[in-house]
Amino acid sequence: MIIKRSARLESSQNLVSLSKKRRHNLHIYQRVIALSVAKPSLYCWRPNYSVIQWAGMGLMVAALIWVTVAQSQMGASWRIGIDHENKTEFIQKGLFKYSRNPIFVGVIFISLGFFLVLPNPLTLMILTLDIALIQVQVAMEEDYLTGAHGKSYIDYCTRVKRWL
Repeated sequence: MIIKRSARLESSQNLVSLSKKRRHNLHIYQRVIALSVAKPSLYCWRPNYSVIQWAGMGLMVAALIWVTVAQSQMGASWRIGIDHENKTEFIQKGLFKYSRNPIFVGVIFISLGFFLVLPNPLTLMILTLDIALIQVQVAMEEDYLTGAHGKSYIDYCTRVKRWL
C-alpha cells in the first residue's frame, strides 16, 4: 500500500513537473514568436534594405526618363489605348529601334522599382498585375498595328524584339 501511494505520488509529481516544463516551453515559444514579430532581425538575416530602396528609387527615375523619352519620340502618334478612327504614323526610330514597346518596358521597371522601395504583398501584386495587364494591352495593340500598317509592321516585328 505504501509503495502504491509513493508510486502514485511520484507519478503525480512527474506529471506536475512535466506540466511545468510544458508551460515553461510554451512561454519560451510565446516569447520567440513575440520577438520575431516585434523584431525580425533577431531571428533571421535581413539584407540592408536602404541599399535596395535606393536602387529601386534609381530604377524608377531612370524608367521615368525612359518613358518620357519614348513618349516624346512618338510625337503626335502617342495615344492612350487604341484609336481606331485616326491612323497615326508608324514610329521605328529612337528607342523603338530596340523595343516595340519601350513605354510599357518603362512602366514595368517603374513598378519593379516601386516594389524594391516598398517590398510588401501589395506592391508585389501591383507589379504582377502591371505585367499581366500590359501583356494583354500589347497583344491588342499588335493586332491593331498589324491591320493598320500591314507588311511594314510585320517586318518590324521580325527585326525588333517586343520588350528589349
